[in-house]
Amino acid sequence: MKEIKTMEELNALTGIRPSLVKFGQPNCIPCKMTQENLEEIENSKKYDLDFYECSNIDIITQLGYNAVPVVMLITSHIKAELLDSSIAMDLDELDEWLSLIHISEPTRLR
Repeated sequence: MKEIKTMEELNALTGIRPSLVKFGQPNCIPCKMTQENLEEIENSKKYDLDFYECSNIDIITQLGYNAVPVVMLITSHIKAELLDSSIAMDLDELDEWLSLIHISEPTRLR
């Protein structure tokens, strides 16, 4: 996963290349569990996405997030936020969330 360090880097994700961003903190247990799940999904290559992570607390608070982890999916058609960490921490539920927002077919994104 690539690291997002500035708001400018985050704003550069326009969705032309579908991207998934995980917001969290290194010492957060739910964030670590979510990170592991996202790495497994990334390594499976099931979804045609670029994967990013952001632990910059200034960006997290500017976006109005009061709790982490938060997973954001950015495509040219949608910006979806997963705020429920219990879903993000469960690999099957996280995979189902991605599938529900119509990203399951990599060919659809090209």
